[in-house]
Amino acid sequence: MSENNKLLFADTLRGLAALAVVISHTLIFADDSGSLGQFGVALFFIISGFVIPLSLDRYDRKGFVISRLFRIYPTYWAAFSITVAAAYLQGQTYPLIELLQYYLIVRDLFGPAALDPIIWTLLIETKFYFLCLILMPLFVSKSRWLLTVPVALLLFCLAHPYYPPIFAFLSVYSTAQMIIFMFIGVAFFLHYKARISTTALCLTSLAYYVAMKFIWNTGPAAPTSHLGWSYLPAILAFGFCYSFRDLFSPSRPLGFLSNISYPLYIVHVPIMMMCTMALSQTIQSPKLSAFIGALCSMAVAYILHILVETPSQRAGKRLAKSPWRLDENVNPFDRSRPV
Repeated sequence: MSENNKLLFADTLRGLAALAVVISHTLIFADDSGSLGQFGVALFFIISGFVIPLSLDRYDRKGFVISRLFRIYPTYWAAFSITVAAAYLQGQTYPLIELLQYYLIVRDLFGPAALDPIIWTLLIETKFYFLCLILMPLFVSKSRWLLTVPVALLLFCLAHPYYPPIFAFLSVYSTAQMIIFMFIGVAFFLHYKARISTTALCLTSLAYYVAMKFIWNTGPAAPTSHLGWSYLPAILAFGFCYSFRDLFSPSRPLGFLSNISYPLYIVHVPIMMMCTMALSQTIQSPKLSAFIGALCSMAVAYILHILVETPSQRAGKRLAKSPWRLDENVNPFDRSRPV
């Protein structure tokens, strides 16, 4: 069985996570309660913790940076511009410097993400990529020392009463909390590469979850710590699918959602918001308006996937693996070199 087939379960779960998040927010716009969102977010975190280390074998440091930049920023810029447009249609304006912080995906270091609170997960993901870049030799060698990284993050979080209560520190604190959880995916990666036993995987995953939940309960975000219980089913779902990964076959609906999951995650809330505003006078049913908004967000996400995400991702992969990039002394415009 090929590597891609063995990892099909992760692709399927990514589609399930996207569906869970969209359903959760659809229910909220329909004046109902939505509890699936945190489950979907937790799945996204574990999936990233598992698949990003697998991708590090294909690149050197420069290649990894290039591939991530092209994977994240072009699609985000296009999708986030829709959020900005939705805000301006509602009469909301934001300082240029604040918009720049959003577009660079560093807003959390300067203040709350009031314009787009949905991107909090992306802010954490980008910092996880940076950590992977720093620890790249450990990831490439599949070192068990990776399992000690959450311990260092936990010690950092335990010291939170002693550092200044400014946004940059609070952001790093909350990021460390979630990266500890993401390392559950890293533990699965080490198990997949036969570096740790199944018993060690189970104990490590439990320890990371307990550490994350403890930080959540005792830190600045304690009022929302009850949401952490939704992360347990995500661990169990990922573990179950991982155990039976050889049995997975392609699923068109979940495969479609997996393909558009990134732009969908960014645009679904502003699109739902605009649809609700536009339909409020003609459709008296909040549930129907929310459902139409969900369908429209998927359509917009698909367009972004085709026009922006796919081309930029392919360009990033070409640049990351281009032979001239590995030798900085070679002129990339020298046509005498074989392609």
